[in-house]
Amino acid sequence: MVVAASAQADVRYAEPGGTGDETMCLQIDPCDIQDAVEHPSVSDGDEIVVLPGIYALGADPIFVEHAIDLHGAAGAPRPTIMTTGLGSITVDDSFPGGAHVRDLKIQNHVDGGGGAGIGINNASIGERLVVESTTLSFGTACALGDGAMLRDSTCSAPGDNGTGVSVFPAPVMVEQASLLNVTAFGGSAGVLARGTDGATATLNAKNVIAEGTDADAAAFTLAPGDTATIVLEYSNYDTKQEFDGGDASVTDPGTPTNQTAAPLLVDPAGGDFHQLLGSPTINAGATDPDLGVLDIDGDPRIQGGAPDIGADEFVPANSFSFGKLKRNKKKGIAFLFVILPGPGEVALAGKGVKSIPLASAAAQTSRPVAGGRVKLKVAPAKKGKRARKIRRALKINGKAKIKVLVTYVPTGGTAKTVARKLKLIKR
Repeated sequence: MVVAASAQADVRYAEPGGTGDETMCLQIDPCDIQDAVEHPSVSDGDEIVVLPGIYALGADPIFVEHAIDLHGAAGAPRPTIMTTGLGSITVDDSFPGGAHVRDLKIQNHVDGGGGAGIGINNASIGERLVVESTTLSFGTACALGDGAMLRDSTCSAPGDNGTGVSVFPAPVMVEQASLLNVTAFGGSAGVLARGTDGATATLNAKNVIAEGTDADAAAFTLAPGDTATIVLEYSNYDTKQEFDGGDASVTDPGTPTNQTAAPLLVDPAGGDFHQLLGSPTINAGATDPDLGVLDIDGDPRIQGGAPDIGADEFVPANSFSFGKLKRNKKKGIAFLFVILPGPGEVALAGKGVKSIPLASAAAQTSRPVAGGRVKLKVAPAKKGKRARKIRRALKINGKAKIKVLVTYVPTGGTAKTVARKLKLIKR
């Protein structure tokens, strides 16, 4: 659990190449990021705001040793932290925990192999993180220790023997970590629990997409007394490996709440894990007391009837365009064509115009649509002062100018309304 900020908690700011007073790190004079996070003046409850930009730190990682809230600036582009050492950000296991690291992009590359993008320990939380290990071999994107939680994040390590997410306790240690709405890709394993030298490693995963070249989910033990367990619920994966020198266990793919059909993602090889329309992972997750409020992009976590599986919550497109207007000049009405990107509901309204309402408790005459080209009838209403003016103009002048509002609500998405001016003609 994250420690709440006290009344004496400080807000400290970091920027690339910052040279501000390291004891204060003020917004008007930000510090170097290591000074902002690691200076002796930092204490539990402090907030560290990482301003946008690229933080190229070389082999010098960031060590989090207090229950701080370390995050990118609200409403700003996600800052990128790049390192070439064995770790980029490490939430140390020497304090009781409670740190919160969020809204950052982390890239780790070690020429000799190995290394991790982020290490989270001791009941600390990682949230809305984009973590990449570009190491050519044995890289890990996200390494979790006891009590750690990672949610609404992507962890990618596509190199040889790479691991998206791992739990790997020290000898004889017992460690348990959890994933919630995470997308994990690895050159070897998507998610890995490794218990060796008498250690016990447990990874609990819900609403997770896991994909690995060798196995999507892998549990590794060497000898009796070693334990490695991965429990997956409402997740997407289709292969597992159990290296069972001791006690290794992975939930079988395709068990009741899990799915094996391949997720439809934009470009996973290129690091774009956003879902495409039609992916089986959409609305296929489950709620949870620890469910994040926002997805990896800051969109509301639940867009449809249930949360999606993976870091991204699919947001249905709501942009639409107008086709040609066709008029029935004998009746003085028109047909407005709109081109919609997908299924949903459409409404038409305007002063003095016969409306087509959306579904509601009061109006059950909604116009559900499957997408594509849809025809909407535009005609004067039967009653009302404005409707009478339109009818009079058609009768006397043979034409009437009107404005209509077209609203489209994609299934599971957000409404969009566009105004369109047009002319009715009657001859």
